[in-house]
Amino acid sequence: MAYISPTFYARWRSKKHVGAATPTMKVMLTRGLIDKHYSEFEFLGGATERFMTIVNGNNREPWNGFWRSTGDPIELPNLLSVVGDQALSEKGARSATIEAENIVYKAIAGPGGVFHQMARGYLSPTLGAKLVSRAVLPFVTENEWSEVLDNGYKVEIYEGYGDEQVRTFCGLIDTTELETHPDRITINCRSFWALFTDQRVMGNNKPPEITGSAMPLTVADREKTLGIKPVGVATAASSEADGRPVANISKKENKIDWVSAGHNTAEALEWVEIEIPAGYYEKFYLRLPYDYQSIYVCVYATAGSQFDGTSYDVNEWMDGGKGAVGGIPFVNSWGSSSAGALEREIGGQLQAVKGTKIRIYFGNLPYRNEWKDHRAGCTRLAAFMFGTDAEHPLNGDPGVNANGWVLVDDYADIIKAVFMWAGYKEWEVEAVGESLVEPWSWAMSTFFIEIIDQVLEHVNFCCYEESPSTNTESLGVPCFVQNRATLPPQKGMLELTDTDMLEAMQPKFDLSNLPWEIRYRGNVNQDGKGDDEETIHRYMAVYFPPWSGAGPDIVEEGRVGGVRRLDETVDENLNSYDACLYAAMMAAQQYALEAFTVEFQIAGYPGIELNQQISVVSDVTGINSRVWVNKIHSEHTAGKKSEWKMTITGSLLDNEDMDKINSDLSSQRLLAAAESILKEGIPSV
Repeated sequence: MAYISPTFYARWRSKKHVGAATPTMKVMLTRGLIDKHYSEFEFLGGATERFMTIVNGNNREPWNGFWRSTGDPIELPNLLSVVGDQALSEKGARSATIEAENIVYKAIAGPGGVFHQMARGYLSPTLGAKLVSRAVLPFVTENEWSEVLDNGYKVEIYEGYGDEQVRTFCGLIDTTELETHPDRITINCRSFWALFTDQRVMGNNKPPEITGSAMPLTVADREKTLGIKPVGVATAASSEADGRPVANISKKENKIDWVSAGHNTAEALEWVEIEIPAGYYEKFYLRLPYDYQSIYVCVYATAGSQFDGTSYDVNEWMDGGKGAVGGIPFVNSWGSSSAGALEREIGGQLQAVKGTKIRIYFGNLPYRNEWKDHRAGCTRLAAFMFGTDAEHPLNGDPGVNANGWVLVDDYADIIKAVFMWAGYKEWEVEAVGESLVEPWSWAMSTFFIEIIDQVLEHVNFCCYEESPSTNTESLGVPCFVQNRATLPPQKGMLELTDTDMLEAMQPKFDLSNLPWEIRYRGNVNQDGKGDDEETIHRYMAVYFPPWSGAGPDIVEEGRVGGVRRLDETVDENLNSYDACLYAAMMAAQQYALEAFTVEFQIAGYPGIELNQQISVVSDVTGINSRVWVNKIHSEHTAGKKSEWKMTITGSLLDNEDMDKINSDLSSQRLLAAAESILKEGIPSV
């Protein structure tokens, strides 16, 4: 979301958009291109993250896109208007239409002083072009706008009030249209979302090491593909308390903690060590009996081992460049920990040769009353070993050939990979908490937006683009986050009333498509039911939405006047009655979002984004509800009567029907069904 300064907010809220609060805008253009290279991926703020692995690919320095400027920014003169549009129904992409006067008044020095000469068509990209097959027109020459508005220029739009402006759009020129009565030029632009909608899974749009003709891109769950098991034999510890040997931490169901010798201070260091078999590792498992211990991970490499692509020719401690503990370099660390089970990253990709060891140092030793001093403790330590050979993973399926596969741990990792390959360096992506059940493959004819859509079919998430951040290199902020319509009221919610409206609020209650009955039929089940059209017995659930009048707590008439519309869906991935019922309720929720809507117009405010909840209170229409924003239209005109207005369209969240559907969905039994749907990779409605 765009950063809104207190001054900007105060000027917008004042409703007195004159003087220092007059609506203003500017458009900047920069020549350049989206380029690609192998490099360590960094966000714009400098942070790094690894969210996927390409089997036998370049993972230390992955393939990623970036914007490369080839010229300096120039400002578009004579702005007349800027119109912006964005809607979830259009896959969250932003578009902008810019109109400018195609006349420039050039300062000319003459005998009588400086005068201004009108130059028509000055912004025209082909003005004065010298073509071999065409005569050069007299008195028409090229200028600094030659070949600009018909080329690959990045377009950035700034809008605001007075000198308080924010960047509301960043994209590329799509089309340029000229007219002569009056002399105007219209520039149609799309955001960098075009990288998903226009680019296919082919060539260097994806990492070059992913090869193949029919199915060039395959994504799979890392653990299911490579196989995984906890391994490691405890070999040593810095010290041991009586009756608390380190050997116990290798036991799967260990009940006797390793405990170190005692110390008078928490600043002492203690360690335990396990030897791991040859294999591939990224994570380790640690169960601790005490809170607050700091953790340092050290790896002793046997000659021939690799860590993040660096080979070790002799036996030595791996150096992750992060510092040292006890005189030994560590590869990862945490300042504090909690008692219980922890699953943590080793700190890189470890390809270990037999004899490699993992040592865990403990600091910040807690004071233990039973010992009357400070001690370290550990119940279990194991490293998670993935398959030693991607073609023959531990899960025993010798037919899998995973060379070139993209391995992920969460549905969200697929989205991150697509964002990175496209050229984004910042995003807001929330973890789903589940991953793929089976590998997914896409042919070179697939557009990247189709990959995003396929992920969205499996989760109740939204994918769209927010305004560019304050970082000058921001191309916009792509988002993959939960559908906010289904969440409780959000903190700090913007509230609008009748006095904020430029035009009357327009609620709409569309009953024309509301089903009387929603029926979901799942997988084949001999104890299930058939129906009027299908004799096959399946898991089946029927849900009568609140508006049907058929539920236990609704008046008989309902909202549909007895019109019995049926919505029936067969989904063989639903493997229980509860899963079918949950899916039917989710469908009812979607119907409610489409049936109860509102549209209103306010002064331009970039603090409102798609998938956001805002509060709307209207005495005139009787609306008192949260609104889930799904469409934004902005119009900004320049001149003596400059004006910036924004039309917001959204769904009303606070109504009797939504309340009752949400109450039904909140059943613990159905929440468990929802979890099972995700685990089985079943589409949510």
